[in-house]
Amino acid sequence: MVEANQAREAVVIPMKHRAILAVALTCWLSLLFAPPATASGPAPATSVQAQGSLIAYVYSATWCGPCQQYKPTVEQARREGYQISLIDYDRYRESAKAAGVTSVPTTIFYDPDNREVKRVAGGMSITELRGVFNSFSQRSNSLRATTVRVYSHRFNGSAASGVVVECKNGRAIVLTNEHVVNDGYPHTHRYDHDYEVALQDNSIHRAELVAYDATYDIAALVINPGRDIPVAPIADREATRGEKLVMCGYGGGNWREIPCECMGLATARGQSHQDVAITAKSIPGDSGGPVYRIT
Repeated sequence: MVEANQAREAVVIPMKHRAILAVALTCWLSLLFAPPATASGPAPATSVQAQGSLIAYVYSATWCGPCQQYKPTVEQARREGYQISLIDYDRYRESAKAAGVTSVPTTIFYDPDNREVKRVAGGMSITELRGVFNSFSQRSNSLRATTVRVYSHRFNGSAASGVVVECKNGRAIVLTNEHVVNDGYPHTHRYDHDYEVALQDNSIHRAELVAYDATYDIAALVINPGRDIPVAPIADREATRGEKLVMCGYGGGNWREIPCECMGLATARGQSHQDVAITAKSIPGDSGGPVYRIT
């Protein structure tokens, strides 16, 4: 994974400072002195799972006064198109127990992969409900805008992941893992220089391998979208232990957005340098994708 960060825009955490800076410097120079690029030609759309929205469950009870006061707000949110449902606490007590609900009303928000992202004990106003739903949607769109799919011969038509870290003169730098672009991995180093990058809008662009470091498993590609695209600039510090992060990528061919935490630095078997360890587990296709810091 290539690690990253999110404020109003996504920002990459420098997991391997020396390697990333050396790779990025080569790329930035190529952008600074390159003429404006022309847009790539039409490309076939690829199949990507549509990003869902939050789903909320409100544990409520008929004997609970605050629950009855909250019910019209929940119904209004549902009429506005938000995915929110009332669950009878007494009828589904085992479900409530499994969810850790000890009081009503309690609203629990889940992401499209059924992971809890927020819970609120007590009633919420319609403004507060809208805020939770909309902030998740906006954050997800921002993360997807800078996370790309990287195609190489090694994956036989399947995609790995990458992150856009700079864009200038219609050309953009994409960071990914070295093993994504190395057709000889893990036995040797062989680069065919024939890569493609798919952006959020499903446009596909030929990519040039301009720098890589096998020791730190980092590589950089340059694409020519011919327009400004969102970027995740490299951040100025490492993630710290316990910090909230989000791992993103296209593992299994689908968009994945996994909340996680930084576990500190760790040394992988057979390596001498340390990487940032996170609680999320990657699957094939996530390689090269960013890990964002949420602020």
